[in-house]
Amino acid sequence: MIYNGNETDLIIADSIKILNYKQKKLLLASENENIPDRQKYADALIKTLDDGVYNKVKALFGDGKYRKKVSDELNRRNVECVTYKSADYPQQLKHIPAPPLVLYVRGRKELLRSRMFGIVGSRRTPAAVLEKCKRFSAELSEKVTVVTGIADGGDSAAVAGAIDAGNVICVLPGGHGACGLSDNTLNAKAENNGLTVSEFAPSVPVQRHTFTLRNRLIAGLCEGVLVVSAGENSGALSTAAYAADYNKDVFAFPYGIGSV
Repeated sequence: MIYNGNETDLIIADSIKILNYKQKKLLLASENENIPDRQKYADALIKTLDDGVYNKVKALFGDGKYRKKVSDELNRRNVECVTYKSADYPQQLKHIPAPPLVLYVRGRKELLRSRMFGIVGSRRTPAAVLEKCKRFSAELSEKVTVVTGIADGGDSAAVAGAIDAGNVICVLPGGHGACGLSDNTLNAKAENNGLTVSEFAPSVPVQRHTFTLRNRLIAGLCEGVLVVSAGENSGALSTAAYAADYNKDVFAFPYGIGSV
C-alpha cells in the first residue's frame, strides 16, 4: 500500500507507543514544515515528556529504518491504514472527541464511506432473539452497512445476517495480529466479504480498556445503534451510551421479544 507524506507521518506517529493521543498530535504539528510556528508545538511536547525522551521520539519519527519496519509489519499482517487525512476516513468519526489518527483495516475499506448502522448484543442472548437479530441484520444490510463487534451472541448474529450482502464491518477490541481470528470463524469470513477495523496497531493486545474504546468506535462510525440485548454492565450498553453522547439514535428490541 502506498501512502502520501501526511498519511505516512500519521501512521508513524501512531506507532510510537510511549506517546499518548495529545502528544502524537503535538509531534505531528511540530514536524509539519507547513506550520510556520511549529516550534511552539515542539516546546509543548517537550514539557510533557521526561528528559531526553523528546529527542529520542523526534529521532525515531524521522528514522528511515524505523519507518520501513512499521511498513513491513503492516504488510506482513496484511493490514492497510486509513488515516485521518485519507479519503476513506469516515466523516462521522471526525465529529467524536479524539477521533483515531489511524484506522487499521482488512477487507473492503470503501465500506467506510457508506452509510453505517450499528447492531450490538450480549453474549448471553436468547436463541429466539438471535434469530430475529440475524433476520433484521440481513434486511438492513441490503440498504446500509451493518457495524458490530466480534463476540458470540448478538454481535455474531448481526454478522451472520449481513455476511451474504457483504455490507458488514466488524470492529476489533485489539490489533489484527492480537485478536487471533482463525480462518474458519464467522468474523474472519466477514473479512473476505466485508471489513474488519481496529484503531489499534496489529500487535496491540486485547485489554479491558480496549473494549471500551472499541465500543466508542462502533458508536462513532454509525448513524444509529440497535441494542438487541444487554446486561447491566455489558459492552452493548456501553456502545449505546456512547451513541447517546454523540447524539446518535439508539434503538432496542422490545423486552421479551420472541418469548410470546
